[in-house]
This record gives sequence, C-alpha cells and structure tokens, in this order.
Amino acid sequence: MYHSKLSSEEIAEIIYTLSLSFPTDQRGDGTEQTCVDVTPWSDWCPPVTLVSQSGVKLYPPPFIVAAAERRCSQREDAVGVCSGKEEETNAEFPLSVPDGYYAYYEPQVRTPTDEISPFFAAMDLLRMPGDLTNAKKTVEDIDTKLVSTRRELTKLEKELDSSDASKYGVDGELFVMRDSCHKIE
Repeated sequence: MYHSKLSSEEIAEIIYTLSLSFPTDQRGDGTEQTCVDVTPWSDWCPPVTLVSQSGVKLYPPPFIVAAAERRCSQREDAVGVCSGKEEETNAEFPLSVPDGYYAYYEPQVRTPTDEISPFFAAMDLLRMPGDLTNAKKTVEDIDTKLVSTRRELTKLEKELDSSDASKYGVDGELFVMRDSCHKIE
C-alpha cells in the first residue's frame, strides 16, 4: 500500500471489493441483480461497517468508510460492463481509454492531505535523503576505480616478478629503462 501511493478511496475500494466479511447483496431485498445494474461498486455501495454484538464499530475504520462513501458518490452514475447498449459492429479500437470506459477508472495518487497519509508518515522518514544517495554513488565510483587500480598494480607486480632479477638489477632499479636504448661510451 505504501509504495503504490494509492489514495484512501482506492484503498477503500480494495478493502470492500476483496473482503469476504461484507455481504454481497447490499440492497437487502433478495432480488438478483441483472447484468444492466452490475458495476464493480454495486455490491458494496453504500458501504457498511462491521459492528460487534455490543454495538462497537469494528471494521473498517471510519476514514475508510468515509472514503468508500465518496467513491460510491463519484461512481453512482457509472455504467456496468454489460450495460445493455448494443455493441457497434464497426467499432474501432480506441486510441485512448477515458475514465469509466468498461468500468475502468485511473487510480488516484495519494496526496499529503489524504486521510491515510499520516499512517505512512513514519515510512516517509525512512526514505534515503538525496545527499546520502549521492554519497553512495560516489563511494561506488571510487570503489570501481580502486578495483581497476589494484588490477593494474597486480599486473605490474607480475611483470616485475617474471623478469630476470639480474637483467634489471637486484631490486629492479633498471626496470624503468627496460624498453629504451642508451649509448654507452
């Protein structure tokens, strides 16, 4: 929930849609819903709250119920997927999908003023600050340079060790002059 940045209305919709704790026939008249009135929200609008035997409201919290009520009022005129409209025979594939097309709505992003934002405030503090991110990148760059410098050092040491000691001197003093020609008189 935190990383998706969903708004409280989106979270309320997920809770009411996926929870098996809520009755699916909200109308209470026992009649079956026809395909025309079926929308993803028809089973849980208006939202209900589970109440204990002592009358205490248990689930979901009041701010989720309020968010669900807002979602129901936003989608009250939504048309179901099988809305009774006749399908066009020459329908073209749409280039853009408008909100509400086949009961699909673009998810809304959580804002700092959203009721659920305070619940994620502690998680926001765990984010890595930009300065620390830059410092880690600098450390990685320096580590990469260090590895390549160590490889070069190892290569030079092997080259020095494989050479003939008498050829370049006891401690390799003459190694610097190995590929140069000098005239000695």
